[in-house]
Amino acid sequence: MWRPWSSHPVSDLLQTIRSTPSGKSLNEALRRLQNRDLIVRSSSDEGLLYQLTPTGRQLLPLLLGFMQEIQQWAERYRDSAAPMTGTRPTRRP
Repeated sequence: MWRPWSSHPVSDLLQTIRSTPSGKSLNEALRRLQNRDLIVRSSSDEGLLYQLTPTGRQLLPLLLGFMQEIQQWAERYRDSAAPMTGTRPTRRP
C-alpha cells in the first residue's frame, strides 16, 4: 500500500500499481468499465471474455501514453527522490 509518509514514495507507488488485485476488486473494476461503456463481456466455450468497445479503443492510446509518462517520471526520480517527511494524513469521514 502506498503511504505518502514512506521513505521511498516512488517504490511504494510502483508496488501499489503492480500488486495483484483480489477477485472482488477485479470484478468491481470490470463492472465499472462496463458501466462506462469501455468494455463488453461475452461468454464463450473458453469462459467469460472482455473486449474493448469503440469508446475503450479510443481511450487506449491515451492510457498507454499516460502509463509511459508515469514510467519515465518514476525512472527519472527513483534515485533522486528525497525521503518524504511529515505526519500521517488525516482521514476524511
